[in-house]
Amino acid sequence: GSHGDLSMYSRLHVLPLRFLFQLRGALFMFKIIRLRGYTMFRDYFAAGSRSRCAFDLILPVIHSERCRKSFRYWGAKLWNSIPSKIRAVATIKQFETLYESYLETRIPSHTDAYDLYDFI
Repeated sequence: GSHGDLSMYSRLHVLPLRFLFQLRGALFMFKIIRLRGYTMFRDYFAAGSRSRCAFDLILPVIHSERCRKSFRYWGAKLWNSIPSKIRAVATIKQFETLYESYLETRIPSHTDAYDLYDFI
């Protein structure tokens, strides 16, 4: 799309689909990492001992493209990409509000061109 298409997202106060996917994934990660929810996923993610932020996660070693598409990998990569001041908030509502605002600032620099199969 053109820049006109991209500014449409800002004018309508909606996120492109890719960012909506990121937001939902980030909320899921917040529940696992910060709220200690979804216990069955907790062992998937380990915090680095010498990380720049207490909440940085260790990325698993990638042996194949299939590993790169695993929740264990992309969940940790997504979490680490979120600014630490957003990851450190206490409530899920604060997190959602701050992360959504952060994503809105990134709309102009990203295209919304992707393949539907990126999501399924």
